[in-house]
Amino acid sequence: MTETASAGSTGAGESVLGRAIARGITMLGDLAPPDEAIGSGRLERDLRSAIGDTTGRQDAAAAPVVRAACAHLAVGELADAYLALLTARDLLST
Repeated sequence: MTETASAGSTGAGESVLGRAIARGITMLGDLAPPDEAIGSGRLERDLRSAIGDTTGRQDAAAAPVVRAACAHLAVGELADAYLALLTARDLLST
């Protein structure tokens, strides 16, 4: 999973949701060992909080995908959460 280097280069850092997505991609990019924020649930809480701060059409398009990433995090499906966040980042950059 080498997408972490480009996490901030797609415009994903422009909104609260975009910054949360970029942070999640960075944390999940190296799954061995997972960041403490992942195991404690902090990443999931931060992403859910950022969904509440959505602004604009791109954030609105990415929000459901971020919710899916949160669901994957909740059950420990880290690779699926990572892929969902990559998709959300791509939606923000279109």
